[in-house]
Amino acid sequence: MTLIAIINICSAVCGLVAAALWFVSARFNTPASFSIHVASSGSHMELPLGGDPLDGKHIGQAYSQDLVDLAGALRNQSKYSGYAASFAGIAAILQALALFVGRVGA
Repeated sequence: MTLIAIINICSAVCGLVAAALWFVSARFNTPASFSIHVASSGSHMELPLGGDPLDGKHIGQAYSQDLVDLAGALRNQSKYSGYAASFAGIAAILQALALFVGRVGA
């Protein structure tokens, strides 16, 4: 088997791995809507300094399990998309190397 054939096989394998990783990345479910629960601060102040921010009526902390789930799904998508992009890059480099080796060997 020639060096160019080996490089082409490695490139094809990296391309397939990239495609599989992008497919996995696309399969993570993200919530379609979000519920947010706001807890009042319990402060003795009726309004924050400067009034209601952006015409808001609540002061305090907000929590949403839906947003936590979204953050986890986005982290996973990003991780697998990054891996896929790395393998796609390796495949492109290997193809460039195969072209270079083919021209030098010719």
